[in-house]
Amino acid sequence: MKRILITGGPGMLGTALVREWTGRAILFPVGASHFDLRDAAAVGDAVRRLAPQWIIHAAAFTAVDGAETAVEACAAVNDRGTAHVAVAAAACGANLVYVSTDYVFDGAKGTPYREDDPTNPVNVYGRTKLAGEAHARGVPGHLIVRTQGLFAREGKSFVGAILGAAAAGRAISVVDDVTTGVTFADDLARGIRRLVEAGATGTYHVSNAGAVVWADFARAVLDGAGRADVPVARIPAAATGRAAKRPPYSVLDGAKYAATVGAPMPPWRDALRRCLKDAAARAGA
Repeated sequence: MKRILITGGPGMLGTALVREWTGRAILFPVGASHFDLRDAAAVGDAVRRLAPQWIIHAAAFTAVDGAETAVEACAAVNDRGTAHVAVAAAACGANLVYVSTDYVFDGAKGTPYREDDPTNPVNVYGRTKLAGEAHARGVPGHLIVRTQGLFAREGKSFVGAILGAAAAGRAISVVDDVTTGVTFADDLARGIRRLVEAGATGTYHVSNAGAVVWADFARAVLDGAGRADVPVARIPAAATGRAAKRPPYSVLDGAKYAATVGAPMPPWRDALRRCLKDAAARAGA
């Protein structure tokens, strides 16, 4: 069995990766309590001790708006922290999977982004993740997986935020001029496993199929959870007052992924249905 170290193990994607790989690999899910990504020596020591064959680097500074003021903190994790992981992986001969983002693009293309399209991030988070990609490419046998709009049955995500606001009776306002894709963490974890098992290297776009405007996704979340009674106010992105600029269109093209593993990612509506069904089952347990 493969020995796999998963950074960000306690997080939304890390939890899904553990579920997906359990019984298929020897897993070492690690978080901040195990070692500090900002400490090159600590990262190197942990990797040497655990001797993984694969490292799935899912840990990241993901506060997109917070990154605009916490530039150094974001770079310390996403840029230099990834460099530490990449150096440690290369030193022990491990393959590296680096989880990246649609925010490496500026959104000006207007059609789904392919893996070889020019990058041009418009916020600090996107720039630091792109820097992380450069470090990952220094590892022989690297795999860069760009994804977007991650949501899950647990942890903080857009789905949980919308349902939480509805349960609390808070007004819900969501942007209607930003088009993206969304990704169920369970599907992303499965997609990563399939790429690894297919021997894929290089860069891949992996997200649930289909484009969606954020306000429409919020509406689908509420309807799927039986809260059709809750209204969604549609607002322009400029009215949110968010610190970080977002790409107005950042849908990822999954054709390369589908060709490599032999099947496309599931549509986002199907993914959302499965996520909500599972969440309901857990709530009723």
